[in-house]
Amino acid sequence: MVGQNADSKLVRLLNFIGIGVFCTIAINMWRDVQRKSLQQKTKAFETKALGLVYNAIKQ
Repeated sequence: MVGQNADSKLVRLLNFIGIGVFCTIAINMWRDVQRKSLQQKTKAFETKALGLVYNAIKQ
């Protein structure tokens, strides 16, 4: 009985650690997606702004 209890605690500990690692990876992936999206929006805005400035100077 004691061995089963220790095994059960070890399995629960490893499960908890595995879930923590999985959640950390998922959070980091989500942050990367958000960062890349913001970079694309910023780049599109800068491109549009530069085009407007160029057209204003050109006229």
